[in-house]
Amino acid sequence: MLGKKTVLSFVILAGGVLLAMAAACGGGGSGPSAPALTPSPLLPTSTAPPVPTPTPKPVFTCPLDGLPVQDPALLWRRPLLVKIDNSQGARPQSGLSQAGIVFEHVTEGGITRFTALYLRTDPPRLGPIRSARLVDIDIAREYDGMLAHVGASGPVMQQIRNSGISDLDQFFHAAAYQRVPERLSPHNVYTSSAALRALARELGFERAPRLRGIPFSEEVRQGGSPALIASVPFSSGYEVSYRYDATKRRYARFMAGQPHVDAETSQQLEAANVVVQFVPILATDIREDESGSPSLTFDRVGAGDALIFRDGQVFKARWQRDSDDERTRYLDESGHPIPLKPGPTWVELLAPGAPVTWTP
Repeated sequence: MLGKKTVLSFVILAGGVLLAMAAACGGGGSGPSAPALTPSPLLPTSTAPPVPTPTPKPVFTCPLDGLPVQDPALLWRRPLLVKIDNSQGARPQSGLSQAGIVFEHVTEGGITRFTALYLRTDPPRLGPIRSARLVDIDIAREYDGMLAHVGASGPVMQQIRNSGISDLDQFFHAAAYQRVPERLSPHNVYTSSAALRALARELGFERAPRLRGIPFSEEVRQGGSPALIASVPFSSGYEVSYRYDATKRRYARFMAGQPHVDAETSQQLEAANVVVQFVPILATDIREDESGSPSLTFDRVGAGDALIFRDGQVFKARWQRDSDDERTRYLDESGHPIPLKPGPTWVELLAPGAPVTWTP
């Protein structure tokens, strides 16, 4: 008589449970029943690899305008400071729409002039380029910038040389500039970001900048006064105003009552922030022209009053800058920094008490 064997058969039930069932076979005898088995969980044959958590890409922002930069190598350069004409024969200018910051200041005879700063962008056409003023030395020190201009008066040129700033003067580096036939002299000198940066590399000026950032925020700040139109009082023919566009959330710029446009885009210039900085403006014994107009100094080290226009509001502020190579900060009444809105900033340099006005 053959011996009895117990055969186990495995059945996978719903839920992944493996059930062992016993059956007796052989010899035809009945024999005892096999013991009941408790179902046990089905062991996995392999373990799936964990899904990795994606590492967020770092966001690089430009210290001039707070806007994101796709290529961080752009920030490992020094800012370009470009002296741009604002005489009536110079308008419309080229490249102002791509500047991160534009300083506007008065010169002799009530004419205004611009110092435009570029880091994140590389405009293919910039101009008309004109002569430097004393304030450009100060701005270059603040932003560790390289100054592009067409000469200056003799005493100002000497101060530029003595200052140690990186000078890209057209008088000595004419190959980086060109005179265009469609403009009359002296409003016909132009250049490009590429030409200026090539010159800077040739002169050994290009390196990582020593430039501190300031706070930027898209969040609308509360507590300001409504200001949809701001008027900045320069001389006749140089009146400046800004009108807030709620759709774009920016201020459109006007010169002498007309839209101020960029010649390269035919689009009106815009500002995310308009900063009015009240600073002592003093006449020097330097004569800028044959009529004896004095060169002016702008005392931008120290502290003073300021107005900040952003998001259709105006905020009263204090500006503070403790040394030549420090960045100007804008503080509220409690001494806390007032963040600027990411985007281009226009800084209007005016004497204390200048009658800046705004309307809701």
